Amino acid sequence: MKKGFVPSSFVFQNIITACKQADPVEVDRAILVLEEMRKQSIKPDVKIYNSIIDTCRIGGAWRRAAHLFQSMYKNDNVDPNAQTCVELTSEEAWRGAKRRENENFEHPQGQPHRVN
Repeated sequence: MKKGFVPSSFVFQNIITACKQADPVEVDRAILVLEEMRKQSIKPDVKIYNSIIDTCRIGGAWRRAAHLFQSMYKNDNVDPNAQTCVELTSEEAWRGAKRRENENFEHPQGQPHRVN
């Protein structure tokens, strides 16, 4: 980030929206936005989490969405809301989970991880 520029939650939300609307969907970058928010000491709220979970859903990364759901309270003390549950229980999410049962991804720090 440029020295002196302090991004707000609104700026991060717009970046996540751009990741969601990209073709192909930028799941990894949306998750990196969450990490950058933490580095900038900006606490993500339920809207941020829902947007990233929705990005994972659209990108077919259901297991990553489920992991975010599990960690939202644990890592950031954010309670899920009704929209969070809608995103996680949509038919598209389940189809994506079935399609990508053995999904592999590159962790942002470069170490390969297998999604369980």
